[in-house]
Amino acid sequence: MERADELTSSSAAPAAQAAHEQGAATAPPPPQALPFGHFSLADTGFPFAWFYVDLIVAAIAPAGHPGLEWPPRLAAWKAALARHPAVVKVLEELRPAAEEWLHSRLGQ
Repeated sequence: MERADELTSSSAAPAAQAAHEQGAATAPPPPQALPFGHFSLADTGFPFAWFYVDLIVAAIAPAGHPGLEWPPRLAAWKAALARHPAVVKVLEELRPAAEEWLHSRLGQ
């Protein structure tokens, strides 16, 4: 399974860290800076993308690796979205299928 070997290489975690740092520079403002002080439809896809990033990095990072360090601005937005009741519910329902998918992709 060549793709699984590629995903678990020791260079994958640093590459993921670099990619997310580059993206963080253009991240939207944290929720307290949003117009009208609430989330919009534009925010709905991010919690699930971040969920998969965290799940994949945890699976491929070398033992003892702390995972990604989310920049403060992005971390605040991520945390606020993660507390939304609808996001909590859907991520709870998604986790078992996402973990099964990841294990199948990694050949575990």
